[in-house]
Amino acid sequence: MPDNNKHIELIIKHLANEITDSEKIQLQELNSQNPENLKLFDDYQKVWKYTEEKIPQVVQDIDLEQEWNKLQKLTNSNSYQKKAIVKSIWKYVASVAALVVLFVGLYFIFGTGKTNILESQNQVVEFQLPDNSHITLNSNSKIEYPRDFENNRTVNLKGDAYFVVEHNPQKPFIVKTEKYYVEVIGTEFYVNTTNEFEVIVNQGVVKVYSIENKSDSTILRAGDKIIANNEQIEKTVTDNQNYIAWKTGKIIFTNTKLNEIVNVLQHTYNVEIIISDNKLGELQMTASFDNQTLESVFKVLEETLDLKITKQGQ
Repeated sequence: MPDNNKHIELIIKHLANEITDSEKIQLQELNSQNPENLKLFDDYQKVWKYTEEKIPQVVQDIDLEQEWNKLQKLTNSNSYQKKAIVKSIWKYVASVAALVVLFVGLYFIFGTGKTNILESQNQVVEFQLPDNSHITLNSNSKIEYPRDFENNRTVNLKGDAYFVVEHNPQKPFIVKTEKYYVEVIGTEFYVNTTNEFEVIVNQGVVKVYSIENKSDSTILRAGDKIIANNEQIEKTVTDNQNYIAWKTGKIIFTNTKLNEIVNVLQHTYNVEIIISDNKLGELQMTASFDNQTLESVFKVLEETLDLKITKQGQ
């Protein structure tokens, strides 16, 4: 483990232009020892380059003293690995703060051979593909797409995402999930693979079919929704916009039961909410929220339904 920490420290020094000649030799030796070391070096360089292009202002709002105190609390244990990594990164945080923020807090993008991977962690990520299609990726989700995207518009999705696809009849846009394909020409739609496979079309037309049986397809138009569970596809019509509240920040409840409210809030804010008494789940509420914090929503729930909400851990 110490060797790995030293490798990370040297990589950060290299990116920050703080590396000495002797340290350059050490870094080259570590990179040449095995393919994993070289891949780690390449990944850091790619994220550094992406950060310079996409997040040039991230350092301005960082309170170094405050963040250092937070990091110290994270290392109260005797874990050598935690302390070594924190020290090696923090020594150069003023010059590479954007890199650190990108790795530990939000999302990252990197390449593996012939594909690029966009992976979110604890934040919603908006991204434009090479064909000008737009993706909004929910937290804890991942998209993989070919580097030669102009000729092959197929993306692999794990998690859930909202797509606005650039029109191109000659090259269909295809979302591949574990068991199903979603094929479009140009439209706006939502795909969720988190628990059960779900597709909701906002505009245009999409075709959904099983990877194992491409001839048996289901056509969806604006307002249509399908849910696939245990290999069975159920098609319905939906006017519920809360399915993309995590993207829009807008939530509408109309005589909605607390059970459903909790489901929406869990998906929107990426949290776990437990109702301690099943009877409470039948309570109903009408309210709307526009880009409000979870704490603000909880206050409305407490006052409207006479509830007590407590927080445990994260």
